[in-house]
Amino acid sequence: MRASAFLTCIALSLVLTALSCVQHRPIERDATPTSDGDTSDGDLEDRDPDADVDPDSSTHCTDDESCSDGWFCTGTETCVAGECVAGTPPDCDDGDACTTDSCDATLGCRHEARVCDDGSTCTADSCDSDTGCVFEWEEDACSCDDDPLLMTQVSTGGNHTCGVRDDGTVACWGDDCLGQSSPPDGTFSQVSAGVGHTCGIRDDGTVMCWGDHTYGQLSPPDGTFSQISAGGLHTCGVRDDGTVACWGNDWYSLSSPPDGTFSQVSAGDFYTCARDVVGCVKCWGSQVR
Repeated sequence: MRASAFLTCIALSLVLTALSCVQHRPIERDATPTSDGDTSDGDLEDRDPDADVDPDSSTHCTDDESCSDGWFCTGTETCVAGECVAGTPPDCDDGDACTTDSCDATLGCRHEARVCDDGSTCTADSCDSDTGCVFEWEEDACSCDDDPLLMTQVSTGGNHTCGVRDDGTVACWGDDCLGQSSPPDGTFSQVSAGVGHTCGIRDDGTVMCWGDHTYGQLSPPDGTFSQISAGGLHTCGVRDDGTVACWGNDWYSLSSPPDGTFSQVSAGDFYTCARDVVGCVKCWGSQVR
């Protein structure tokens, strides 16, 4: 019995000794070659202390140059207490309404001259550094005595105007940032200008629109119309059968006309009204305004 216990103690002692050796044995690292043939084990002492530092990483930096991303538009990166600090983007606004300001990554702030051309021979186009483009009407440059631009109908929108010439073509002038003053070819019987879009009735009665299409303003329904009216972000028209159809923005249901037959419709910014065949007026849309 004593011999057995003695052998058990010897065996246990050998096991503990082996485990102790394993715990205190130095760890051997495999020197696995990398794609460029480097066989270092990745220890800090094997790294190049002068290697470039990625400014987007958490690696400690040594100077401002090691933090620079080389992009002018992100500002000047700095090294503060061993950490890269992002720069402040430059303010490229020169305060001049006659320039379009932007930032180029390598060239820096850019200030392109704004082109002020409303496409009308009746205005003198210029630019004011405080207010922007200026279009001054010139009577002498647009005499109606022999002017080929005689109009049969006109409509003013947000910052532009369109009219139907006596030959049926459409001419527009004013703001054209969304293409609302760039009418298509063809002949029209009526035109209506909205805020950022314009619609017209062609000679065949169908409707065509141009300009801003953010809310579907340029997608009139099929069919023929006798009269149309462009509002802020929507348009309504009277069909040949007297019913009203609307398209574009439908906030407050301003593009959801009631049933019935009408002779005229007028679209505003947030509501629409129409006159029926008897002479009564019905309105829909926002009641708040």
